[in-house]
Amino acid sequence: MRKLLNKVIPHSIAAKLTAMAVAGAVFMVLVALTVLFIARAELAVERAEKAHAIVDAAWSIADGFKHAVESGAMSEDEAKARFFAAAGSMWFEGHANYLFIYDTETGLCVMNTGNPGLVGKDVRGLKDANGLPFASQMLDIAKRGEGTIRYAFPKGGDKTPLEKVAYVRGFAPWHLMIATAEYMTDLDATFWAMARTAAAVIGILL
Repeated sequence: MRKLLNKVIPHSIAAKLTAMAVAGAVFMVLVALTVLFIARAELAVERAEKAHAIVDAAWSIADGFKHAVESGAMSEDEAKARFFAAAGSMWFEGHANYLFIYDTETGLCVMNTGNPGLVGKDVRGLKDANGLPFASQMLDIAKRGEGTIRYAFPKGGDKTPLEKVAYVRGFAPWHLMIATAEYMTDLDATFWAMARTAAAVIGILL
């Protein structure tokens, strides 16, 4: 190995130091990239887990009202109305995110606080910017139990599709799909901020 290095690297201290600096820079960049992508993956998991917790909380509320119906404390129509009112008040992320609920049998949107224009409409034909029938797939997930799905959808009045991650859970007794979705744009902003910081640190070290 030493003979090979002597052939490749000139016998001057300056050249050897330069080679060491380049090798060190490459190593630091690779380490930084690895750490950054691991951090982004962990942030995405954390975002999905947050959505999971919110949906689980709404599911528990629905289950509580179902038990109230079974005990004779209220009618099923009253229980559903009170559940939809409670779920509709569950805003988070600075009043920017919310729950939405579909009927798994009819495909109708029965509650969507952030987009009330969808209520009463069959959502099974909805597709994202890439042609993914995300609403239909959400309904399929709810029928099987629970899970996550990623899709691209515009935010607010902006027509640019942005990546979203949704957590979906079915409530079989009332054939409902309870879900929430979060945009990943702020996650990307955090990622690039970390990347700029890492680049500055590497630059200073070099």
